[in-house]
Amino acid sequence: MDPLTEALAVRRGGGVIELARGTIQVTGSERLGFLDGLLTCDVKVLRPGACAYAALLNARGRVLADLLAYDVGEGYLLDVDASLTAKVLGILGESRVSEDVACLDRTAEFGRWSVLGPQAPRIVEAAFSITAPVRGAWVEAGDAVVARTDALALPGFDILAPPGLVLTDRLAAAGAVTFGEEAWEVLRLEAGRPRYGADMDEGTIALEARLEGAISFDKGCYVGQEVVARVVHRGHLKRYLVPLVLDSPAVPPRMSPVRREGESVGHVTSAARSAALGRGIALAYVRAGLDEPGTALVVETPDGTVSARVATPPLVPLV
Repeated sequence: MDPLTEALAVRRGGGVIELARGTIQVTGSERLGFLDGLLTCDVKVLRPGACAYAALLNARGRVLADLLAYDVGEGYLLDVDASLTAKVLGILGESRVSEDVACLDRTAEFGRWSVLGPQAPRIVEAAFSITAPVRGAWVEAGDAVVARTDALALPGFDILAPPGLVLTDRLAAAGAVTFGEEAWEVLRLEAGRPRYGADMDEGTIALEARLEGAISFDKGCYVGQEVVARVVHRGHLKRYLVPLVLDSPAVPPRMSPVRREGESVGHVTSAARSAALGRGIALAYVRAGLDEPGTALVVETPDGTVSARVATPPLVPLV
């Protein structure tokens, strides 16, 4: 199937994709305080069987990485994009002073699959003979760990398992269609979910990228917390990441200008064509004050200017 057909099939039923991810294990008697001082989520409230989306920031509140943290009882597993594994390991190593903490790269021991779609709970239950966990929780399923994350605004499960397990075939036998990275991008943009390296990087303030779901605003200090608190209380941001729905199927290239009444007010960071909407969709940074849903904008494309509007994620309602 082509990517648009794959994305529609996932949205109408359920699909499985194997992703390139890294896995880092954090152990030691002082692991909780160590990680809680680095991650934006509240590590203290996690318990074995729980997981949470989080970010790593620098002292200026800029995003160094995003990840999923699992409490596995005897330690934590950090699930990161494969391209960020070495970087995150380096940050952890540089941040460790005298704490009793060990950080190990366990990537070679784990494969990573995602199951998405309205039928995803039924699919994982059939494939693993388990009761599907609730959002923010994980369960053991033989040699696999099955976590419910709903990361792309669809019922969604992340699965960590030894790479030798043929999980794609098992999940396909339970009713999942297989889909690729291009379809993943369509679903990601329909969810309004930023991707590190495309929509955010070390120059991005966490709240510019709308990472509120990764941040605990009640926990104690962590690296970058002062900047986050200052933004929350004073609102000193010049731009925000917003989802756009175009008035045509056009797919604007990365860095395409976004304009308002002829004036440049931002740029596109990633884009795709949505089969569910029949239009082009994008994530873009726009000037503060123009980020409200319904705001009319214009996007420059190779084929000319296209009208667009700021939308509220997810762009495609779950039915």
